[in-house]
Amino acid sequence: MSRILSELHKQRLSISSRNRGAWKGENASYEAIHMWVRKHWGKANHCEVCSGENARRYDWCNWGKEYKRVRGDWGQLCPSCHKKYDIALIRERIYGADACVNGHIRTANNTSINNRGHKVCKICGAAHQRRWKLGKNKAVH
Repeated sequence: MSRILSELHKQRLSISSRNRGAWKGENASYEAIHMWVRKHWGKANHCEVCSGENARRYDWCNWGKEYKRVRGDWGQLCPSCHKKYDIALIRERIYGADACVNGHIRTANNTSINNRGHKVCKICGAAHQRRWKLGKNKAVH
């Protein structure tokens, strides 16, 4: 049998849970913080980047790198945008600068803009052309 709790009772429960021995505060695990976010802010239901609402699921994404329980540090993303954000964040952490997928630091000399407006690494483009020419010149038996 379930009980219906008043809003005041729910507030008191949430305040008292912080005083319990199991409360880790900012030292909580990744999973625990995500559970806290879903509990307090609800299930993610749209993408704040591409404004999509047709994905099968949505995720809470932490904009900051410290996983604080502040609403401004979190956003709702579709899996595609979340993956792109995470890849860019990992690349930034590894190379410390704007870099291509293969880790080449982007400079004015080795970067061009394609017809879609995307940055293209000239080093990677040249390597791709060499591989394409090698594959095209092979005899097919």
